[in-house]
Amino acid sequence: MGNQGPITIIGYYGSYNAGDIWLNQKIKQWIAERFPTHTSIIEHTCQDKFATFSKIKQSDIVVFGGGSLFQDIGSLKSVAYYASLILWANFHKKPVYLISHGIGPIHRKITKFLLKIALKKCHITVRDEASYTQLEQLGIIPKSLAVTADLAYFNQSISPSDPPQNPLLLFSIKPSAITQQLSEAITELTEQNIQTQGLIADTKEDTQVSILTLQNTRYWTLQDHLNIESTALSAHLLITMRYHAAVWASLKGIPFIALSDDPKLIALTEELKQIHIPLTPLDPTEFITIIKTLLENRQNFQNKLIHEVCTKITVVSHS
Repeated sequence: MGNQGPITIIGYYGSYNAGDIWLNQKIKQWIAERFPTHTSIIEHTCQDKFATFSKIKQSDIVVFGGGSLFQDIGSLKSVAYYASLILWANFHKKPVYLISHGIGPIHRKITKFLLKIALKKCHITVRDEASYTQLEQLGIIPKSLAVTADLAYFNQSISPSDPPQNPLLLFSIKPSAITQQLSEAITELTEQNIQTQGLIADTKEDTQVSILTLQNTRYWTLQDHLNIESTALSAHLLITMRYHAAVWASLKGIPFIALSDDPKLIALTEELKQIHIPLTPLDPTEFITIIKTLLENRQNFQNKLIHEVCTKITVVSHS
């Protein structure tokens, strides 16, 4: 098979979020396996939105590489923009692939209308059953549709490492979800000689709040530890508000607690048989009790985690 034209990849790339950086790496791996004869990749970034329309015209194929681009919890502008890129690609008869996407939540009627038009000509894989159900509820029947797993699991191996001798908790927190009750719980954990450290998933948004909330502690950036095989960082437990921090922990064999009201993180936590605690209301005493219970039963939670992660790796790597 001879060389073919370029592929445009689209996602929230060029940001400070380690999850988006990770997905960018993974979608390039996916393309190299699925379309090995294509000559080049044209990359969309979140800084050059309007230039992407001309990039689509230059390409043979358009690939949206993972993430949660198609939801309207935040701004309607974002989902309208990505839908318009798909419609533009359709107009120019470019095949469109959505790979390992999280679809929804979707509440606005205009969003539902846009996606029903845009997605019906796409080849889609979604990362969880909730996304599949969301498409069904919208009445969207794309060219092809399958449930796989998050793209970060693609061609990945699980690499559990031994935790430190003394109890160590990693916290991956974000500014919009910090409460006084959480701060009290972290202070109490420190007073009980349980070490806490920060895992910063978004260096722009999370750094300052991690420093203020986790005082006098060490901080790690998730972006610097995307190499799962590295043994430089491990812990007994992760408490996370960030989706891809949970994915990272699952590949490291680190049990986790999702401290969140985010539907996508809750869904992942349930699939991996870990613990979810609603962010509000948070009882500091009950929160600490749950942490100690998980620490006492860490091996059991780790075994469940590894079993489910191995399934995800297999499913997404053969999709």
